[in-house]
Amino acid sequence: MAGRRWGLNTRIAAALLALGLAMLAVLAVHRSRLDRIEAEEAARAVGLRKAQKLSETLVSPLYELSMPSVESAVRGEFDDPAVVQIAVYEDPEKPPLAVFRREGEAVEKASELRSHPMDLRFDFSVTRQAPGSGGEVLGAVSVWTCPEQALSAMAGRTRRRLLEESLVILVLVAAAFLALRRLVVVPIGRVTAALERTAESVRMEEDLGTVAEELHRSLRSVRGGSLEYERLLHGIQALVAALVRRQNELERILQTVLGTLSVVDARTQEVKFANDEWREKLGMCAVEGRLRDDWIERFVHPEDHATVLGAFQQVLERRVQAGPYVTRQILEDGSVRWWRWIAAPLDIDERGEVLLEMKHALDITDLRRLQEELERANTVLEETVEERTRELVAANRELESFAYSVSHDLRAPLRAINGFGQILIEDYSDKLDEEGLNCVRRMVAAADRLGQLVDALLHLSRVTRAEVRRQPLGFGALVAELMAELREESPERHVEVHVEPGLTVNADPVLTRSLLQNLLSNAWKYTRGNPDARIEIGSCTVDGRPGFFVRDNGVGFDASQLEKAMKPFQRLHSEKEFEGLGVGLATVQRIVARHGGKIEAVSAPGEGAEFRVTLEPGPPGPKG
Repeated sequence: MAGRRWGLNTRIAAALLALGLAMLAVLAVHRSRLDRIEAEEAARAVGLRKAQKLSETLVSPLYELSMPSVESAVRGEFDDPAVVQIAVYEDPEKPPLAVFRREGEAVEKASELRSHPMDLRFDFSVTRQAPGSGGEVLGAVSVWTCPEQALSAMAGRTRRRLLEESLVILVLVAAAFLALRRLVVVPIGRVTAALERTAESVRMEEDLGTVAEELHRSLRSVRGGSLEYERLLHGIQALVAALVRRQNELERILQTVLGTLSVVDARTQEVKFANDEWREKLGMCAVEGRLRDDWIERFVHPEDHATVLGAFQQVLERRVQAGPYVTRQILEDGSVRWWRWIAAPLDIDERGEVLLEMKHALDITDLRRLQEELERANTVLEETVEERTRELVAANRELESFAYSVSHDLRAPLRAINGFGQILIEDYSDKLDEEGLNCVRRMVAAADRLGQLVDALLHLSRVTRAEVRRQPLGFGALVAELMAELREESPERHVEVHVEPGLTVNADPVLTRSLLQNLLSNAWKYTRGNPDARIEIGSCTVDGRPGFFVRDNGVGFDASQLEKAMKPFQRLHSEKEFEGLGVGLATVQRIVARHGGKIEAVSAPGEGAEFRVTLEPGPPGPKG
């Protein structure tokens, strides 16, 4: 039966009985084999004797061919039940003269031979010994015997022997059972009884030291019959002592656990264990070692009742840990404390019912107050940051407007200086000496450069303030247009340009055109000394975002100086080497920033330069 438990007595009796039955089965098989061998030997002896006798008896009948005498002689040899068939032949190569077979209890004459595979056959020649001759063969006789007849006769004797042997085995099994019961079952029963008394003492919550001493006295009163049993007793005593030590250590550990810890009987609500912090901070929830019936209504904030009841229901019904939860405790003076706690089943019986439940809670009141203070401080800080940001944005706008106004207002005086200088050169050159003309030419050149700087500042200001309007933008036609403008300025140069087919970006068309114009102008300028100049534009990724690169095989630069080159009017090459104002990369950087993208550079002096750009916005940064 599934789930049924058998006692040690029953198990030993069943094992010994099974062993006895196995021995009986072996004896029965062995006895059967011996009986069959004996039956075959008996049948063989009968067959030989009958065949030999008939070979002598049938001499005269066969010589005289007297069939009645032949049949009479053959029938007379069926007196033994082992004989099942006899045949007489005049010639062994021809059919027999007569065949007689046993059919049940009767012996009948048969028309043909028929035998069972287990039958034993014995053949003898019938020979007439005439005086003065070597003997005359008159025919042959065959006798079939069956050992089954002998086995049937032995069945009663075999059953008696098996019955006697069964009785002997049963006596031996009973003796072995009694000996094992005395040597094993009874001592184990005494030990079990002592352990059950100890378990009952533990359930009654007696002092562990007292319980252990009582167990030792009980075990000392038990006397075993072997060295192994004595070792078992010593092992149990040592185990109990180790458990007592471990429990004492566990209690000391639990007392030092951060927070409150309690173990409660799920049926009676009796507090089985509670550390000092629980008694100090939550002791009002219990009376005389048992939780109050109304402790939830009395000490838990009304808004948290459902949370607490749901957690305990989860522990008792689903038998899993519940939490962590954060709830509020209302003290008798009306103050509130915050707790972060969990509840879990600690002991479950065979039926799946929770016997003990454990609760662990951390007092987070101080942490909660600190969190509230931090939240208030963060709110004030965010408001301050927003105010400062608004002020900074307004100041930047004023600064940009001022720079735009100044740059715009400078253009008219610069045009006047440049115009008057050109008049002096063209109309009054004969009135000025060479040194005066040189000064005027330098003044005009400085005015031109200052005008270029003003134009660059205006362009940079417009880039910074321009609104970004994203749309899909293909590179093929745009790059072709920009490169055509560059070739018009230097038609003598041959530069190989390769653009990846189908390259597109999602960006502002005007700003993107300015970005590409600056990058391609730089590549065109810095490959000037290379007769095999080459510029490549293709797709790449920057920080996992889709982007594009502009690569050239020009003079290159130190990539660690990229940040410097991104600042307005900062140059990495002298005016004598390459002309320029130093605002190209600054413009590129601002366009990239306006799109929320990123720019990187891979370069080294003499090894060309590669700028990798993404105009896709990056992931949002962490919130403050």
